[in-house]
Order: sequence, then C-alpha cells, then structure tokens
Amino acid sequence: MEKLKVYLKVFLTSGILFGLSMGGLVGIASILFIGIQKSLMVGVLTGVASGTIFGLLMSLILSTMHIVSTNKILVIHRKNKYLVRQISSIDVAVQVDFLYDNFISQVKENADWLIYNQKSKRKVELKTSATMRSFGEIITVTFRGKYNNLTEIEVVSRPKLLTTIVDYGKNLQNILTVEQMLKGVASLNITGS
Repeated sequence: MEKLKVYLKVFLTSGILFGLSMGGLVGIASILFIGIQKSLMVGVLTGVASGTIFGLLMSLILSTMHIVSTNKILVIHRKNKYLVRQISSIDVAVQVDFLYDNFISQVKENADWLIYNQKSKRKVELKTSATMRSFGEIITVTFRGKYNNLTEIEVVSRPKLLTTIVDYGKNLQNILTVEQMLKGVASLNITGS
C-alpha cells in the first residue's frame, strides 16, 4: 500500500502540473487559429491527455527509482520508509550531556554535514549539501533527558526544498547514519566506564 501511495502521489503531482501548463499553452496558442470556443475544448483535451501520459511516465520512472533506491538502503520493512520526511525516536542508556557533546564532535568530523543551528544545548539542526539525489536535507536531532541516565533522541530528516516528492531514500539514509553515530557514542560510554 505504501508503494502505491508513492506512485499515486508522483502521478497526480506531475500529471496535474504538466497537464495544466500544456492545456493552457495549447489553449492560448489555438485562439489565434480556431477561435475562443474551440480553443477551450482543445486546451482541456490536450491538458488531460498530456497530463495523463506525462504523469504515468513520471510515476513509473521516478517512483520505481525511489522505491528501488530506498529498498537498497533498508531491506527490512520500516513503517513509512518511502516518505521523504523521515522520523525516528531512539532511547539510549547514556547521560544526555555526554551523548550530545560526543554526537556534536562526530558531526564536526563528518564533511558532508554542516551544523546549521544549535537551538539549545539539546537540539541541533544539520544541513547537507545538494547531491544528484536531492537538493539537500535538514536533519533535526533533539536530545531529551529521561530518568536513570536514559536519553530519548528524536531525529527528523526532511528535504530543504519542501516541494520534493521523491528523495531516493536520502532522508532514510540520514536517519540510519545518525542512529549509527548515536550507537557509536553509546558504545564509547560503555567502554569508557
């Protein structure tokens, strides 16, 4: 069902936009040759036909590439893994300040990510640069201290460009990378104790 939603979203978005633009252009251009009444009908028919064909092609190509890329990144089933906005929540048995400080150190070593905004001692926004797969992402990591040195971390990765329909698994990859970094920091604390 998730895969069908991806195909449908791409079909509707690309088909409607392309159909409206083609129908409008053909309708306006045909006014000169066949008059206003007939040009409206020609524009609507052209828009529906071209939008449907273009939407089907884009849906087939882009959605299939997105699904295949995402499945290569994460083989196991994860709820909403095909969405472009990914969210993860992790509980780690490490003191919140230690986890935060070491996570920031690891991020500074990662050349692909830039610390965009440190809103507080426990929330950081990271920015990635544009690649062939996306226009870049914003990753928000929030650390919440709980009881008995338990820390809850919420990770949200979303495209910089809000109109992004498919990201070929890039935001899912960001979530998994942050999870690996946090597991590395947690193991540092365990081996360092």
